[in-house]
Amino acid sequence: MKRILSIMLLSLPLFSMAETRLMQTLSESHDLIPYPRIREDKTEPKSVRIARIEGKATALAPESVKPAPTGVSKYLAGAVPEVNGIVTFTQTFYVLDKNREYTYPIMRDFAKSLVAGSVPNSLRARVLTDDAQAGNAVVKVEEYMTFKKKFLNLDRAQFRFLFSAECDDKGKVKMTITQISYGYEEDNEGKFGITYKAEEWITDKEAINKSGTKLYPRSGKFRRFTVNRVEDIFNAAREKFEEKKKAEDKKKINKLVGE
Repeated sequence: MKRILSIMLLSLPLFSMAETRLMQTLSESHDLIPYPRIREDKTEPKSVRIARIEGKATALAPESVKPAPTGVSKYLAGAVPEVNGIVTFTQTFYVLDKNREYTYPIMRDFAKSLVAGSVPNSLRARVLTDDAQAGNAVVKVEEYMTFKKKFLNLDRAQFRFLFSAECDDKGKVKMTITQISYGYEEDNEGKFGITYKAEEWITDKEAINKSGTKLYPRSGKFRRFTVNRVEDIFNAAREKFEEKKKAEDKKKINKLVGE
């Protein structure tokens, strides 16, 4: 028995050396054949990668996917952005695996629909640019902004703005709404006696109280309705692509069923 124990004790160093040599061999083999690494494509926007995984047709730009504020806070500081002192709303989204030839006609038709739905016989509601090669559409729009409509009490303004859409060949679509102004105090003949520019009427400085907690009653209503209208326009534009994708998917399904 003692002899067996002695042999086992003497063998321990040998096992230890063998184990060390085996681990070294495995380590060397691992170095020679490394595991493949998945590298993140930095050139593709994160929102596009997410949309690609989820199978969506469009994706908002990263800065636009944050939860939007609700209630009064939606219209407080920062709700009306300025670029070089000019009120300018922008939003960018991407249409996956599509180029300018696909995105531009949709945005052009959408831009023209804004003109079609504006005030009739208006010289300022017109298409200014329709450049398919550059992927740029610009329209000047005039429409009614109705604050209150009751019997013998119609409170509305004439909302004027420039809408533009830029489409590149990688599926990127950038929308801009700027050059905003309002006609107000309409008379019986439909003419507006006062004109306000957005920069002097709905900015943080002009429409929010000093404590930053409330909107001024008069300019505040213009600010609220403007923010809401811009949001509606941007949402409607993106929905056009979702509608297009659904229609294309339906055709594919019908074709497969037919086969």
